[in-house]
Amino acid sequence: MNHLEQLVAEWYEYQGYLIRRNIKVSKRKQGGYATELDIIAFHPGTQQNNQQQNEVPHVLHIETGIKSSGLKKIEEDCKKKFSNGENYIRTIFGENLPIKKIVVFDKTPKGRIVNKIKVIDVCNIFQDAIKFFQKKGNGYSQKAVPENLPLLRTIQLLVHYRKRICPELNDASRKKADKTKKATKGKKR
Repeated sequence: MNHLEQLVAEWYEYQGYLIRRNIKVSKRKQGGYATELDIIAFHPGTQQNNQQQNEVPHVLHIETGIKSSGLKKIEEDCKKKFSNGENYIRTIFGENLPIKKIVVFDKTPKGRIVNKIKVIDVCNIFQDAIKFFQKKGNGYSQKAVPENLPLLRTIQLLVHYRKRICPELNDASRKKADKTKKATKGKKR
């Protein structure tokens, strides 16, 4: 497992998914397996209350950082992994459970990826986590991430201590914002 798989699995586990990683599927007669699924995430759904809408039970099949030499090869790899993954998931959960397919890249390739597959850049996961931990009530002192999710806990700690850890980032952000304000004021005149 690589850092990208670990981070993605932790993020979805923190959101209430039950996670299985590195699942070998489609055993071959000559030995070995046809493929390995990076992450299977099952969400049991949520019960309806007055304020929230029901979330139905579903499964995510997530592949991370498929390495290939070009978009056509990436599409071929995705089709193979997701086809094997769907067969495996259907044997466990049955035919009726929705399966969402996701690919997370270190760097999102330019162009089209196979239909019905959500493509996410890892930066989006970092941004979502940072925004979540910046919200009141989700900070380290109110709701610490469990220690079995070390990468996510590190992100939460960085958000919590960002002013002390990286004061130069805060200064740089402030200076950039000041320059933008000055430039905007200059154009209005």
